[in-house]
Amino acid sequence: MDKDGGCAIDAKFRAPVWVYGFYIMWYLIVTLFVLIAVALVLEGRMTTEGWIIFPAMAFFSIAPVGLHYLFVRGEQSLEGILQMLTDEGSLIRIE
Repeated sequence: MDKDGGCAIDAKFRAPVWVYGFYIMWYLIVTLFVLIAVALVLEGRMTTEGWIIFPAMAFFSIAPVGLHYLFVRGEQSLEGILQMLTDEGSLIRIE
């Protein structure tokens, strides 16, 4: 948008709000599974196959963070965007 002969840019660099809701639900489910597994261990009802729940839940606990670093553009992309905006801002307007 034009503003006083210049340009104002309104932008945000973060995840959409629904992603935070997803993370809350994801970690509540992971926590529920771990609590159930711990209760089974304390009651002595955990089967041999049931022990796989602990490494699986450890994996599911770090999966969102790992996927974030894999697929989300990081600081380098932000620096590239800022550099492009700086370069564009230094251009002279010809009328």
